[in-house]
Amino acid sequence: MPRYVFVGPTLKPTEARKITHAIVLPPLQVGQIQQLTLSADAIAIIDGAVDATAFAKIADDIRWVLARNIPVMGGAGAGAVWAHMLASSGMTGVGKNYKSLSSSNVGVDELVCRHGGLDTDFVHLSESLVDIYSSLRSAYENGLLSREEEASLSRIARSLHPLDRTYARLFGGEPGSGFAPEMAAKARSFCQSLDRGSSCDARSVIAELNTLQSVEKDSISAEPVSAADACVSQSTTNSPMSAVQKSVTRERLTECGESMAVIRKKVLLRILACREAQRAGIDATPEMVQEMSEEFRSAFDLDTGEKLEDWLRQNGLNVEIYARSMRDFAFVKAVESAHASEIEEMTDYHVAVSMARGWHTARS
Repeated sequence: MPRYVFVGPTLKPTEARKITHAIVLPPLQVGQIQQLTLSADAIAIIDGAVDATAFAKIADDIRWVLARNIPVMGGAGAGAVWAHMLASSGMTGVGKNYKSLSSSNVGVDELVCRHGGLDTDFVHLSESLVDIYSSLRSAYENGLLSREEEASLSRIARSLHPLDRTYARLFGGEPGSGFAPEMAAKARSFCQSLDRGSSCDARSVIAELNTLQSVEKDSISAEPVSAADACVSQSTTNSPMSAVQKSVTRERLTECGESMAVIRKKVLLRILACREAQRAGIDATPEMVQEMSEEFRSAFDLDTGEKLEDWLRQNGLNVEIYARSMRDFAFVKAVESAHASEIEEMTDYHVAVSMARGWHTARS
């Protein structure tokens, strides 16, 4: 019988598939885990929905599965929290993050980061506090930070809104950081180069799943649930804007001074830039996406997490749509840089051709 593992921002699906024969699924959503009960030999949960309502409902779903004698383990990300909550119901916790929760060294919110959806390969918009703590400790152990600087930066990280917990913010002039620019850049580069501690935890969960002995259950004839089938509810949950939202958004185009024709060309630019990046092997790293997000937020007075969340809410957007946009913009910037010489060569000609609009107006 097959085994299943739910992954996402903590451990990318592509990486998970390299280290397990279990069926790899995206972050756990409400109602998904029950679909696996007829065929599952065991289930591991690393990532899942973290909004308060969904989180509580998923805990009930897991409790229902455990009552049917199916082993469920969790660790690293949201899975560590559910394992902590449901230990008395028989869920197994794995890894440092789970142990830290059990000993009350960290809180639930410290395991959470903000990230994109499946279509962005769960790109990180921010870092979890536990990963920041781990990176700062490594920086101290490698002589890049003093103990006082590590403690100060940890306090600053805790004070930041979850959307603001990036190394760019942490080392980029947050009040109280007191870093010289050169030293800040060196420490930031070091922290960004490290493998996230939660990712190591996730690999431990999968190793535990791989070695788990099969549990005898009543004989049930059932087909394994495919990744595509198990993703159905997620694809509807994270669906793009509704028709009503699209209509309202398009009616408001005049507020930003752009016509639908201009918007469509910009959308086309995003699509083609992403395809060209894929063709040319150009990657948009989490650091590039976070940098693009910082530029965007600075340009439009969205400098705090509260402002960004309020703007997203008022415009019918969510973090997943925002993350995809920033990822696409990062691809546009990277492709533009790769073709800089060709763009420079054609710019004067393009300006001259565009002058036809003014020439026509002058003659009318």
